[in-house]
Amino acid sequence: MPSSADSDTVHFCLIEPGGVQTNFAAGSMVNGEKHPAYAAPDTPARVLEKFMAEPKNWETWALPDAVASAMHEIVARGQRIPIRVPLGPDAWGMLKVEVEQISKELDELKGLSEGVGNPKQFGTIDFLKGS
Repeated sequence: MPSSADSDTVHFCLIEPGGVQTNFAAGSMVNGEKHPAYAAPDTPARVLEKFMAEPKNWETWALPDAVASAMHEIVARGQRIPIRVPLGPDAWGMLKVEVEQISKELDELKGLSEGVGNPKQFGTIDFLKGS
């Protein structure tokens, strides 16, 4: 539960909705000229663009009211406001894959990273665990 001192604190939260049943994919999205680095049809940007252009995919997307309600709940529940909040199974799944990829990369670099400093440095960051 936030303390009274937290009530005056500004919090930043990145709301990351997945597909939402709005007019965004149906006509509000403007596609400009493709940068050559992202023009190939197998790049993530083009794969996502193709997925979003398919009306049958829109049927499973979240309702706008559900997204708005979840956003309100994040603020009103009286708990710490997280830095990132994926909304929708698709958004949660995409973020989970990203976190797993980051974890794998960190594990691969652990020896190199820890070799740069003194192992006693781990104890100097204990204050971060309470935040």
